[in-house]
Amino acid sequence: MGCRFYDADTAQKHGLYSATAAARLLKVKTAAIKAILKPCAYFATGLRGAHTPFYDVRDLLDLASGNVSIWSKEKIEAVTALMGQIKSYKVAKIVSIFYKANVRYLEWFGTPDYPIASPRIIMEAMIEQRGKKLTIFAKGKTLVKMLGSKGVRIDKFPFSELTQDQFAEWKKANGYS
Repeated sequence: MGCRFYDADTAQKHGLYSATAAARLLKVKTAAIKAILKPCAYFATGLRGAHTPFYDVRDLLDLASGNVSIWSKEKIEAVTALMGQIKSYKVAKIVSIFYKANVRYLEWFGTPDYPIASPRIIMEAMIEQRGKKLTIFAKGKTLVKMLGSKGVRIDKFPFSELTQDQFAEWKKANGYS
């Protein structure tokens, strides 16, 4: 089908659904739809290029409803295997990492059309990293940033990693509990 922009109603008439809608219809996890299926169309959802991917789940819906009488044996096996893969999908558990680092980031203000960045530096901050999410503890304040976002740089201290118990103890001792 290629990458075309649909409105949501037209996409659903063609059997295309957003990940959330497809997951609801198939009674599976949204993360499984996003991880296993490839988007086949996009729906413009706002300004500045925002879009929602749509997935073709017609065959999976037909399999779930039992409308497979005209399908070949190979197609039934392939779609059944795909459905099994989607239903058995497990989201990987994200483990937290705790360490001390210097943090450099940009603080944004202004308008979306004229953004202005102001560089900031936090020295000797304690960081809890959970996937790409960074929770920064410094000077009695807590700040959340995403690893890889524009302007975020972490200069990790060597040998500064802590266990979860050590980090909990540090938070308690520094008044973050």
